[in-house]
Amino acid sequence: MTPSDEQPDQPTSDSKISYAALEEQDILVQAFRDFVNAELLKPGSNPISEVVAEFSRRVTFLTKHFGADHLTDDLASQIPRLNDAKMAELALDAADSDKGRDRLGRYLKLQPYPHYVPDPSNRDLVIRIEENGDRVSGHFVNENFVAVNDEQ
Repeated sequence: MTPSDEQPDQPTSDSKISYAALEEQDILVQAFRDFVNAELLKPGSNPISEVVAEFSRRVTFLTKHFGADHLTDDLASQIPRLNDAKMAELALDAADSDKGRDRLGRYLKLQPYPHYVPDPSNRDLVIRIEENGDRVSGHFVNENFVAVNDEQ
């Protein structure tokens, strides 16, 4: 079977999917062109490899926090205006949302045991959650967890 005889990954009859994919690529290509042109026109501009790496970092940030399906002309036009402070502001705004709290919860559950969560009954304590589900209240002394006797 020659490469031209192989079936495409996606059906060609589904114009909605292919149109959306082309539109997304078009937005990224135009954003890339605009970003590179603007960066290379600056006095003392960085080498092209650094400009491409910076564009990639910014796009990765945007798609991580907003999803590739939300990459619109408006969002793509923000890429040149993004700096580290603006990215930090957007990340904090995204974290302080239901979606951000869900993402944090999923991330924390993937971390190795033990897990630590705030103790809702005493703000000076934390609860250590072991892999078997055991929960122990305590606090940290010199970076070591010390269990607190609940009967005190």
